[in-house]
Amino acid sequence: MKKLIVFSFLLSLLLSSCSWKPEKQIITKAEVYIPTINVVSRPEPLKLKNADIIVITEKNLEESIKRVKLMQGSFVVYALDPKSFESLAINMEEIKLYIEQQNKIILYYEKAVTNDKNGTNP
Repeated sequence: MKKLIVFSFLLSLLLSSCSWKPEKQIITKAEVYIPTINVVSRPEPLKLKNADIIVITEKNLEESIKRVKLMQGSFVVYALDPKSFESLAINMEEIKLYIEQQNKIILYYEKAVTNDKNGTNP
């Protein structure tokens, strides 16, 4: 019986050994971390050159040859059939739309980054 009492005493002492000391108060402090992201300067705008397109038909062939020779000295023409010209125009429009979409995305992120730095973004 004595062993049982001693064992119970040791067991209760062992189980309650951490509870005699009060726990430290845990303080939680919320801090907002704002990443530092540098906004890169924009590239120079494109300076595109004019592209003159001359439509050559059987009726204006001789006149077109004279015109091209006056402009560049010799007659050299790069030709596209109507379907290829349509494809070229559609491709150029697709490239333009893609660049505009990318520009909007870049502007969105630039605005988000600069608003975070100023603390105006909720």
